[in-house]
Amino acid sequence: MSRPAVTPENSWQSLRQTDQEIALCLLFATATNRPLIADIFTLAHELENAIRIPSEMMLAAIRLQWWSDALASEEESNVPLVQRLQHHVAAKHLRQSDMIALVEGWQNRLTDDSLDASSSWGICWQLAARLSHKNGQGDTDINDIARVIGKAFVAIRSGSQSVTPPSMQMLQRLKGGGVEHRWLYLAGCLACHRLQSGQREDPLLAWRLLGWRFGIKPPGQSPKP
Repeated sequence: MSRPAVTPENSWQSLRQTDQEIALCLLFATATNRPLIADIFTLAHELENAIRIPSEMMLAAIRLQWWSDALASEEESNVPLVQRLQHHVAAKHLRQSDMIALVEGWQNRLTDDSLDASSSWGICWQLAARLSHKNGQGDTDINDIARVIGKAFVAIRSGSQSVTPPSMQMLQRLKGGGVEHRWLYLAGCLACHRLQSGQREDPLLAWRLLGWRFGIKPPGQSPKP
């Protein structure tokens, strides 16, 4: 059986099957960055599954170590996601150390009870923001805002009553950051909208994102009365 081709469409479609909200936000990312960022988020979901699905901590540790070994290997993988990540590394759009650090964020959760999902997902969002930047290093201010947005998504999806939404100043900072961080601005708008509306399913989400993109009633920080 032939291996699947490593294409940008595969990256985005793979994320869409797992996380439709972030996938829709990434439609507004640059075509160059979209596949890489999509694969980073897909990897994060795989790592989350690695510790969520097993019933024993040892099994979770084994799954995470498998990902660490696979991403550190120089041998071509048969796993589509690993293939795509290896492609990004070969193209010098991603470093192996970035991926290993991401895996370590989930590994640390197994050994440190003080860490929760927001800690590892915060690393993911910071990495995605940094890789969005044209120089691959990013802007420290924007990277920190990305971490806030990532933590907000974790809290919202877990049903937590303690959520710190991105502030209007943060959203304005992202909006002024240019096309590279447009997807992140829209993700911040989405986090605020979720908090305001309390909606778990939104059939109009794609239209809302399009409206926010062109400045039509972007959500504020305060919830509806």
